[in-house]
Amino acid sequence: MRISSFIINEYDGLGNRVSETITSNGVTTNIMYVNDYTQEYTEVLSKTTGKEEENYYYSERRVSNDDTIYGYDGLDNVNMMSEMK
Repeated sequence: MRISSFIINEYDGLGNRVSETITSNGVTTNIMYVNDYTQEYTEVLSKTTGKEEENYYYSERRVSNDDTIYGYDGLDNVNMMSEMK
């Protein structure tokens, strides 16, 4: 069995990654990033594999994705995850 994989990263003019395309055995995943300079890290905005798309929503930190809500404690640690159905 031959495994064929490659990754393509795209960057903005300041060197921040804005997208990543991963192809492995014919399946392609596209990840889009948001570079909010008020945040410490680059954050995932959306992830698409085939026809499935997952979006991420932020306030001061990640609030939810398409099917999960995150709850935080006083130290900014995730202490609760609730699935939306």
